[in-house]
Amino acid sequence: MATVSFDEVGKVYPDGTTAVTDLELEIPDGELLVFVGPSGCGKTTALRMVAGLERISHGEIRIDGRVVNDLPPKARDVAMIFQSYALYPHMTVFDNIAFPLRAQGMPRKEIRATVERVAERLGLAEHLDRRPGRLSGGQRQRVAMGRAIVRHPKVFAMDEPLSNLDAKLRGQMRVEVMALQRELGVTTIYVTHDQVEAMTMGHRIAVMRDGVLQQCGTPQEVFDRPANLFVAGFLGSPPMNLVAGRLERGREGLTCRIGDQALVLDPAPAGLEAHAGRDVTVGVRPEHLDAGPPGAAGLAASCRLVETLGSEQLVHAELPSGGGPIPVVARLDADRRLLPGEALTFTVRPDRLRFFDPETGRALDGAAEVAADERSRVGAAG
Repeated sequence: MATVSFDEVGKVYPDGTTAVTDLELEIPDGELLVFVGPSGCGKTTALRMVAGLERISHGEIRIDGRVVNDLPPKARDVAMIFQSYALYPHMTVFDNIAFPLRAQGMPRKEIRATVERVAERLGLAEHLDRRPGRLSGGQRQRVAMGRAIVRHPKVFAMDEPLSNLDAKLRGQMRVEVMALQRELGVTTIYVTHDQVEAMTMGHRIAVMRDGVLQQCGTPQEVFDRPANLFVAGFLGSPPMNLVAGRLERGREGLTCRIGDQALVLDPAPAGLEAHAGRDVTVGVRPEHLDAGPPGAAGLAASCRLVETLGSEQLVHAELPSGGGPIPVVARLDADRRLLPGEALTFTVRPDRLRFFDPETGRALDGAAEVAADERSRVGAAG
């Protein structure tokens, strides 16, 4: 087990393409950190640089305090688990798991005992004589994990290991990976584009965009207090509602004008008074909007359509505005039946609102400082 540190790490390819820019991040011993972001954001490159499969262009990567920039992959003690499993098709499950132990020159009896112990833990004991072609996708992924586990590495590096599985099996394997990581206590770097995996699995998540780390924190911190507009719009399904607004100071205190309406911010979120008189982008999660009867205090809206999801419903609505209707989505309990065209009022607690600078994309409510405390580089939204 070990701490992994990125110190101003960058990767620029010979053609001038920048994959990672000045990555500053520390992953404590035993943590499961998830890199998440859209395709091409640099998350896999960051992982491969730790494993030694990509050379860094500048900066330092340290594993357990040791600079590993120039060490070959086999000298870094990082076990890589790939999306494609990377199993030897002509070998049995036993031989696939035993391969790294044989490469280390471990005696046969110890190899058998170690492989059988790991196979039992992974539910593979009855499949040791089979070849990968006769296994399900989930079983193949367990074999790949077993081959990594037997090495007792300092770090696990997992590159979208569950993306080839169907939705049900992916959910089961998420639980297994989390339980196994907790049991082994091995520092783990996990890469995924799947928000559900990131939110449910990571002790912390690191959101990447265009090679720049946007924010790092616990899943709940990043979800509740996104550092910029990109993070706000990327996490969540449906994503956070982001609408144009303006902060104004009046007789009732600080208000936020959205379209043709003014929402009283009582109490006003900390630090927001300083931005009175400014245009802002207002963010609110669909699940933080409540539906009240027409005429209640809040934001008047009109229901456009409803997606019924069984226990809940997604209400697509519009707020009135002289510049054209403002679309918003609310996640509501299925008990409240709404019809297209029906009038309603959205209520929301002021502390559930997030405010962003529309020019820089940066949060105006302290989320950037939260990210900085995590020793993360916070990127601008643009």
